[in-house]
Amino acid sequence: MNTIRRSLFATFLNTTPDEESETWSLMGKGVTEMSISYNPQVTTEQDVTQDTANSEVTGYQPNMPAEGSARKGDAVYEYVNKLRKNRAVFADCETQVLNVDLYDGDDTDGYAAEKQDVAVQVDTYGGSGGEALTLGFTLNYKGDPVKGKFNPKTATFTPDTDE
Repeated sequence: MNTIRRSLFATFLNTTPDEESETWSLMGKGVTEMSISYNPQVTTEQDVTQDTANSEVTGYQPNMPAEGSARKGDAVYEYVNKLRKNRAVFADCETQVLNVDLYDGDDTDGYAAEKQDVAVQVDTYGGSGGEALTLGFTLNYKGDPVKGKFNPKTATFTPDTDE
């Protein structure tokens, strides 16, 4: 049994959602913690004959918060900062994210990945005196992901085909 390093779970943001082709930019530069919060939706019911309630997971409301150092020239920072400056809402703050398991696959056939529509929510901008400027944002997942493969050499996502 081998432990999987965090660096082998890569997240890419489409920083050109208005263009015909996608530009997958690696997220995480200047970020020390970034995880998907699945936020399960749970319904709990306990009738009068029970001492213990029954709970069912009825859905999920996933998101991925991130906060990182502002890095001029970093495509993710530039994209999210533009959303901040424009106070983008609705379709203007929507793009896609790719979550890639770089431990599941190879450079030839690609790596297991999920492509997901997201709405980018800008949370914070600033920071403490004497420290780097930071930009905090949350990727709010929309709908269900599309499973497939990601080829890092060509920076392309290929959806799985139903057999």
